[in-house]
Amino acid sequence: MKNLPQKIRSKKLSSRVDLTAMVSVSFLLIIFFMVVGELSKPKTLALSLPDRDRGCGEPTAGCYIGNRFYTVLLGENDKIITYTGILNYPIKKTNETNYSENGFRNELKLSIKKFLNIQLL
Repeated sequence: MKNLPQKIRSKKLSSRVDLTAMVSVSFLLIIFFMVVGELSKPKTLALSLPDRDRGCGEPTAGCYIGNRFYTVLLGENDKIITYTGILNYPIKKTNETNYSENGFRNELKLSIKKFLNIQLL
């Protein structure tokens, strides 16, 4: 048996793989998909609108209380057009204002105060 040719064995390399880069990439992917999932949720504002089908005819006939509606229209050149009431039957004439502190903000505060005074009576 000693005369048989011996096999030449290759040198075994270590089988350890460094997983540090793969772990960091996986955490980045997890964070990315969590952020994208949170940002893709629709952000909406809850509105309470009046019923359309009340069947009572014209709004002036007592169907809607017009002073409960405050309409804000965005105009050109940073202007805001506001009025109280329904589009076809406004209680006050339209008012054109701007975004300043003495403009729209002040008018909105006054309309809220008037509405609360009417509700308390």
